Amino acid sequence: FWEAYKDVWPSEASLMQSMPVFWPEQRVHQHAATMPRLQEQVTSRKALLAEAATKLEVSLERLTWAHALVSTRAVGASMDACAMIPGVDLANHSPDPNADLVVAGTPGLRTGRATVAKHGKVWEHGTAGLVASRDLSAGEVV
Repeated sequence: FWEAYKDVWPSEASLMQSMPVFWPEQRVHQHAATMPRLQEQVTSRKALLAEAATKLEVSLERLTWAHALVSTRAVGASMDACAMIPGVDLANHSPDPNADLVVAGTPGLRTGRATVAKHGKVWEHGTAGLVASRDLSAGEVV
């Protein structure tokens, strides 16, 4: 399963081409007229990643790649967080969807399906998935 999921991720070369956090200063500057806050956002993001890489004692290059990957694959989890959810990521996207993303639980509130608790900056015990918004036929694409 995990290898098949990894196969749909964008390549590192694709991320480096499309994600401003990888761009050289000159390329970021070229977009100043159409994206006036881009320079500020890229500078801030690079500083945050450098600080995190130092604290975590990991390679800045690998952390930047991981951040870019999560930025392109993750969905909001309705709790001031985002997550990579393979089942959702692999679902087809449509302007007329037949399923909704549901996050079970509200932080600190037992809902019967899950309890989500915050420990520091980490959310635990939350589950998320796709829930059909109508009856689906056997074999119908979600």
